[in-house]
Amino acid sequence: MLKETIQDISSFGGNPIYLVVAFFFLMTKKYPEFWTLTVMFVIAYLVTMAIRFTFWEERPDHQKYKNLWEKFDSGGFPSLHAARAAMLALAVMFYFNNVIVTIALAAGVATTAYARVWLKRHHPRDVIAGIIIGAIIYFATAKFIIPLIF
Repeated sequence: MLKETIQDISSFGGNPIYLVVAFFFLMTKKYPEFWTLTVMFVIAYLVTMAIRFTFWEERPDHQKYKNLWEKFDSGGFPSLHAARAAMLALAVMFYFNNVIVTIALAAGVATTAYARVWLKRHHPRDVIAGIIIGAIIYFATAKFIIPLIF
């Protein structure tokens, strides 16, 4: 039961929650936020793929792979979950601009990072790098890319 709970916590950095929030912004006609999340999603995958295929590092749980996509997925550095959690948290934090929301989302990122290490999917340096990469992607996207669109 504990493992399932930790896996649920880890889902804050997963694709389903990220995509639901992006879809929410699209449906509520918050187009800059929608496009920020969409562009960041693509950039995060491209950056993570480039790093993992250049400096491949096995996960702590020694996940096996049979093809190129599975090799990408079995790489541990950097944590894409942590990057997505950081990007999502920052986008929502700046949208709501509320202290309680900010604290809750920061806690969500921290618990996601902890969960990924606890589940032996990443080393601490993997999640720290993921959070840093996610933050850089957010600020670069929000400052340089989205202003070109809107």
